[in-house]
Amino acid sequence: MLIMKTNKSITALILIGTVFYACSADQRKSTTQQEQTVGDTLATSVADTIVTGVNDAVVKGDSLLLVPGKSAGKVSINQDAEEVYILLGKADAGDAAMQKSVAIWYKNHDPKAYSTSIYTVRDTGNNPPARIKQVRVTSPGFKTKEGIGVSSTLAEIQNKYSVTKLADVTDQGEVLEMYDNLAGIAFEVNGKGICKAIIIHSANEGLKPTSLPLR
Repeated sequence: MLIMKTNKSITALILIGTVFYACSADQRKSTTQQEQTVGDTLATSVADTIVTGVNDAVVKGDSLLLVPGKSAGKVSINQDAEEVYILLGKADAGDAAMQKSVAIWYKNHDPKAYSTSIYTVRDTGNNPPARIKQVRVTSPGFKTKEGIGVSSTLAEIQNKYSVTKLADVTDQGEVLEMYDNLAGIAFEVNGKGICKAIIIHSANEGLKPTSLPLR
């Protein structure tokens, strides 16, 4: 009788252990799938944020931060352009000539929507990487730490930055006044005094004309 009871107890323990293991495996599988889904969503959102400045409710932190002389979101001045191209995918427009290139991405691939333009320069030599020299954004989602961005007024910009007026530029038939700050940030302002685009460039150099159009 004692042996039979012992066998039943062992059998019961084995059954309990099997059920527990199965539940744990299912839970681990479910957790892994959830983590993968979240990871895929964030990866997509990061790329979308860099291009258009949207999805800021999903991607927070410095993904939409403009840092004069350093970065626009996740894109940095002097960064290897190939790293950004891998993340963003094929550009919607662009041009290249004489070791220089411009790549432009539009929100939803619509040329009339928000855009991000990246200007790169490649030095001569043994196939050096193309380095990012200017980043132009038109989405109001991007802001400096002072809260300045596209849609800010010229008065608001001048209240936070000492700017010098440069030559005017034209974007889709609209004449824009260009204002630059030596810290490495320039503002394109329309006739109503509203910022329409911001360019991040190298600090202490002033905004240099590009050999290829950013717009």
